[in-house]
Amino acid sequence: MPPTREEPAERRGRGRALALAGAAGVVLVAVLTAVVVTVLHSPGDTDPGQRPAALTGESAVADPGQPEASTGAGAEPTPSRTGRPSRSPSATPSRPAADGGSPSAGDPAPTTGAPAPTGSTAAPQKPNPYTAAQACGSGYQVIDSATLTAGGVRKGRVYLLYSTASSANCVVTLKDTDVGRATTVTAYLEVKGKARHTESGAYQYYAGPVRATAAGVCVKWGGSAGGASYASPFEHCD
Repeated sequence: MPPTREEPAERRGRGRALALAGAAGVVLVAVLTAVVVTVLHSPGDTDPGQRPAALTGESAVADPGQPEASTGAGAEPTPSRTGRPSRSPSATPSRPAADGGSPSAGDPAPTTGAPAPTGSTAAPQKPNPYTAAQACGSGYQVIDSATLTAGGVRKGRVYLLYSTASSANCVVTLKDTDVGRATTVTAYLEVKGKARHTESGAYQYYAGPVRATAAGVCVKWGGSAGGASYASPFEHCD
Protein backbone atom coordinates (compact mmCIF):
# COMPACT_ATOMS: atom_id res chain seq x y z
CA MET A 1 0.00 0.00 0.00
CA PRO A 2 1.59 3.23 -1.00
CA PRO A 3 2.36 5.78 1.91
CA THR A 4 0.23 8.82 2.41
CA ARG A 5 1.59 12.43 2.60
CA GLU A 6 1.00 12.83 6.32
CA GLU A 7 3.59 10.19 7.40
CA PRO A 8 6.72 11.97 6.17
CA ALA A 9 5.55 15.16 7.90
CA GLU A 10 4.92 13.34 11.23
CA ARG A 11 8.37 11.73 11.12
CA ARG A 12 9.97 15.03 10.46
CA GLY A 13 8.18 16.57 13.56
CA ARG A 14 9.34 13.77 15.82
CA GLY A 15 12.90 14.00 14.59
CA ARG A 16 12.98 17.72 15.25
CA ALA A 17 11.70 17.28 18.79
CA LEU A 18 14.29 14.63 19.53
CA ALA A 19 17.03 16.82 18.12
CA LEU A 20 15.98 19.78 20.30
CA ALA A 21 15.80 17.59 23.40
CA GLY A 22 19.27 16.20 22.75
CA ALA A 23 20.72 19.66 22.24
CA ALA A 24 19.15 20.88 25.48
CA GLY A 25 20.56 17.90 27.34
CA VAL A 26 24.02 18.57 25.97
CA VAL A 27 23.81 22.21 27.01
CA LEU A 28 22.64 21.29 30.55
CA VAL A 29 25.46 18.77 30.95
CA ALA A 30 27.97 21.34 29.76
CA VAL A 31 26.69 23.95 32.23
CA LEU A 32 26.77 21.52 35.16
CA THR A 33 30.26 20.39 34.19
CA ALA A 34 31.46 24.00 34.07
CA VAL A 35 29.97 24.75 37.50
CA VAL A 36 31.54 21.67 39.07
CA VAL A 37 34.94 22.46 37.55
CA THR A 38 34.73 26.06 38.76
CA VAL A 39 33.88 25.02 42.30
CA LEU A 40 36.57 22.34 42.44
CA HIS A 41 39.27 24.64 41.12
CA SER A 42 38.26 27.71 43.19
CA PRO A 43 41.31 29.23 45.09
CA GLY A 44 39.31 29.40 48.36
CA ASP A 45 38.86 25.58 48.38
CA THR A 46 42.58 24.78 48.39
CA ASP A 47 43.09 26.29 51.92
CA PRO A 48 40.08 26.01 54.22
CA GLY A 49 41.84 28.21 56.76
CA GLN A 50 41.77 31.15 54.32
CA ARG A 51 38.01 31.02 53.74
CA PRO A 52 36.08 34.04 54.91
CA ALA A 53 34.40 33.74 58.24
CA ALA A 54 31.02 34.12 56.59
CA LEU A 55 31.55 30.96 54.49
CA THR A 56 33.21 28.71 57.07
CA GLY A 57 31.04 29.73 60.05
CA GLU A 58 34.10 30.57 62.17
CA SER A 59 35.00 33.79 63.88
CA ALA A 60 37.53 35.99 62.15
CA VAL A 61 40.81 36.06 64.09
CA ALA A 62 43.25 38.87 63.64
CA ASP A 63 46.54 37.85 62.15
CA PRO A 64 49.18 38.10 64.90
CA GLY A 65 51.89 38.59 62.35
CA GLN A 66 50.57 41.91 61.14
CA PRO A 67 51.97 44.94 63.02
CA GLU A 68 49.55 47.33 64.62
CA ALA A 69 48.93 50.62 62.99
CA SER A 70 51.33 53.35 64.08
CA THR A 71 49.81 55.90 66.41
CA GLY A 72 52.14 58.68 65.41
CA ALA A 73 55.06 60.39 67.13
CA GLY A 74 53.66 59.94 70.65
CA ALA A 75 50.61 58.67 72.53
CA GLU A 76 47.82 61.20 72.72
CA PRO A 77 46.32 61.99 76.16
CA THR A 78 43.47 59.75 77.22
CA PRO A 79 40.21 61.69 77.05
CA SER A 80 38.39 62.12 80.33
CA ARG A 81 34.89 60.84 80.97
CA THR A 82 33.42 64.23 80.11
CA GLY A 83 34.92 64.14 76.62
CA ARG A 84 37.60 66.72 77.38
CA PRO A 85 41.26 65.73 77.26
CA SER A 86 42.69 65.13 80.73
CA ARG A 87 44.97 67.86 81.95
CA SER A 88 47.97 67.01 84.03
CA PRO A 89 47.96 68.91 87.36
CA SER A 90 50.36 71.76 87.38
CA ALA A 91 52.77 72.08 90.25
CA THR A 92 51.49 74.30 93.03
CA PRO A 93 53.87 77.18 93.55
CA SER A 94 55.32 77.26 97.02
CA ARG A 95 54.57 80.23 99.22
CA PRO A 96 57.53 82.58 99.46
CA ALA A 97 59.24 82.49 102.80
CA ALA A 98 58.46 85.29 105.16
CA ASP A 99 60.92 88.12 104.93
CA GLY A 100 63.16 88.00 107.93
CA GLY A 101 64.01 91.66 107.58
CA SER A 102 62.52 94.60 109.36
CA PRO A 103 59.09 94.01 110.99
CA SER A 104 55.98 95.71 109.65
CA ALA A 105 54.70 98.90 111.12
CA GLY A 106 52.02 97.17 113.20
CA ASP A 107 54.26 94.47 114.66
CA PRO A 108 56.21 94.99 117.88
CA ALA A 109 59.95 95.23 117.58
CA PRO A 110 61.67 91.91 118.31
CA THR A 111 63.60 91.67 121.51
CA THR A 112 67.17 90.51 121.49
CA GLY A 113 68.98 88.83 124.31
CA ALA A 114 67.76 88.34 127.85
CA PRO A 115 65.13 90.75 129.19
CA ALA A 116 66.45 93.61 131.22
CA PRO A 117 65.94 93.19 134.96
CA THR A 118 63.07 95.24 136.34
CA GLY A 119 64.58 95.60 139.76
CA SER A 120 66.27 93.80 142.57
CA THR A 121 64.85 90.34 143.28
CA ALA A 122 63.68 89.92 146.84
CA ALA A 123 65.18 87.05 148.73
CA PRO A 124 62.71 84.26 149.46
CA GLN A 125 61.04 84.57 152.84
CA LYS A 126 61.85 81.88 155.33
CA PRO A 127 58.87 80.34 157.09
CA ASN A 128 57.91 81.23 160.62
CA PRO A 129 59.03 78.37 162.92
CA TYR A 130 56.19 79.00 165.39
CA THR A 131 52.46 78.27 165.35
CA ALA A 132 49.63 80.06 167.15
CA ALA A 133 48.96 77.04 169.39
CA GLN A 134 52.61 76.96 170.44
CA ALA A 135 52.53 80.67 171.26
CA CYS A 136 49.30 80.49 173.32
CA GLY A 137 50.19 77.25 175.11
CA SER A 138 48.62 73.88 175.80
CA GLY A 139 44.85 73.48 175.53
CA TYR A 140 44.20 76.34 173.08
CA GLN A 141 42.62 75.75 169.70
CA VAL A 142 42.26 78.15 166.78
CA ILE A 143 38.64 79.30 166.31
CA ASP A 144 39.24 82.21 163.89
CA SER A 145 41.99 83.99 161.90
CA ALA A 146 42.55 86.92 159.51
CA THR A 147 45.30 87.51 156.90
CA LEU A 148 47.34 90.72 157.01
CA THR A 149 48.04 91.85 153.39
CA ALA A 150 49.67 95.06 152.14
CA GLY A 151 50.48 95.79 148.49
CA GLY A 152 49.40 92.32 147.50
CA VAL A 153 51.98 90.77 149.85
CA ARG A 154 51.04 88.70 152.86
CA LYS A 155 52.69 90.27 155.89
CA GLY A 156 51.31 88.05 158.63
CA ARG A 157 48.22 86.53 160.19
CA VAL A 158 46.19 87.18 163.36
CA TYR A 159 44.76 84.15 165.24
CA LEU A 160 42.00 83.90 167.85
CA LEU A 161 42.18 80.78 170.04
CA TYR A 162 40.01 79.45 172.85
CA SER A 163 40.59 77.05 175.71
CA THR A 164 37.57 75.18 177.02
CA ALA A 165 39.50 74.16 180.13
CA SER A 166 40.12 77.75 181.23
CA SER A 167 37.24 79.45 179.32
CA ALA A 168 39.78 81.96 178.03
CA ASN A 169 40.61 83.48 174.64
CA CYS A 170 44.10 84.08 173.28
CA VAL A 171 45.28 86.32 170.39
CA VAL A 172 48.61 85.95 168.53
CA THR A 173 49.97 87.76 165.43
CA LEU A 174 52.51 85.69 163.45
CA LYS A 175 54.87 87.31 160.94
CA ASP A 176 55.19 86.11 157.33
CA THR A 177 57.76 88.70 156.21
CA ASP A 178 61.01 89.77 157.86
CA VAL A 179 60.89 86.57 159.87
CA GLY A 180 63.83 86.51 162.30
CA ARG A 181 64.30 90.28 162.07
CA ALA A 182 62.80 92.59 164.70
CA THR A 183 59.94 94.62 163.21
CA THR A 184 56.83 96.20 164.69
CA VAL A 185 54.04 93.70 165.36
CA THR A 186 50.88 94.10 167.50
CA ALA A 187 48.10 91.87 168.91
CA TYR A 188 45.11 92.83 171.07
CA LEU A 189 42.05 91.31 172.74
CA GLU A 190 39.06 93.15 174.20
CA VAL A 191 36.33 91.47 176.24
CA LYS A 192 33.05 93.32 176.04
CA GLY A 193 32.61 95.54 179.06
CA LYS A 194 36.31 95.41 179.95
CA ALA A 195 39.47 97.23 178.93
CA ARG A 196 41.45 96.17 175.85
CA HIS A 197 44.70 94.27 176.31
CA THR A 198 47.36 95.06 173.68
CA GLU A 199 50.89 93.83 173.10
CA SER A 200 52.99 95.82 170.61
CA GLY A 201 56.70 96.07 169.91
CA ALA A 202 59.61 95.00 167.72
CA TYR A 203 59.46 91.25 167.51
CA GLN A 204 61.27 88.68 165.39
CA TYR A 205 58.48 86.09 165.04
CA TYR A 206 55.15 87.08 166.61
CA ALA A 207 53.29 89.43 168.98
CA GLY A 208 51.38 87.95 171.91
CA PRO A 209 50.00 85.94 173.39
CA VAL A 210 47.23 88.20 174.79
CA ARG A 211 44.85 86.21 177.03
CA ALA A 212 41.53 87.03 178.70
CA THR A 213 38.71 85.07 180.29
CA ALA A 214 35.52 85.47 178.30
CA ALA A 215 33.04 82.68 179.03
CA GLY A 216 29.78 83.53 177.20
CA VAL A 217 30.96 87.10 176.50
CA CYS A 218 31.60 88.81 173.12
CA VAL A 219 35.18 89.76 172.26
CA LYS A 220 37.02 92.01 169.82
CA TRP A 221 40.40 90.89 168.55
CA GLY A 222 42.97 92.00 165.97
CA GLY A 223 46.58 92.93 165.24
CA SER A 224 49.06 94.32 162.68
CA ALA A 225 52.34 93.48 160.94
CA GLY A 226 54.34 95.08 158.10
CA GLY A 227 51.89 97.97 157.72
CA ALA A 228 48.78 95.75 157.44
CA SER A 229 46.17 95.50 160.21
CA TYR A 230 42.90 93.80 161.10
CA ALA A 231 40.19 94.65 163.69
CA SER A 232 37.12 92.53 164.30
CA PRO A 233 33.76 93.58 165.69
CA PHE A 234 32.38 92.04 168.88
CA GLU A 235 31.79 88.40 168.09
CA HIS A 236 32.15 84.82 169.38
CA CYS A 237 29.66 85.59 172.12
CA ASP A 238 28.79 82.02 173.10
